[in-house]
Amino acid sequence: MEIANKNLQEKISKLEKANVDFLQRLLRVCMYKENETAGHIRRVGQISSFLAGELDVSHQEVDLIGLAAQMHDIGKVGIPDSILYKPDELTQSEYEVMKTHTTNRRQYFY
Repeated sequence: MEIANKNLQEKISKLEKANVDFLQRLLRVCMYKENETAGHIRRVGQISSFLAGELDVSHQEVDLIGLAAQMHDIGKVGIPDSILYKPDELTQSEYEVMKTHTTNRRQYFY
């Protein structure tokens, strides 16, 4: 029974590491797409880690919260560059497209 428990714990640990690796790769994609906000993404993670550290959670959970918080704008990778990098004010229809970065729905109105 003890061997089975140890094997299960090893598998869980490998899955957790794979999940963290996956999140880190997604963050790199997000930062590559929108390099100007990379600092913002990092700061959100740091603030979230700090706040989580003030709670009664493990160090591992603090790290995971900090990593996951950085994913808050990952949906911007699906926004067309013409809107994402537009130097001027967005039109109403472009703004509607920009708002879709928070959902899984993409409806282009222009």
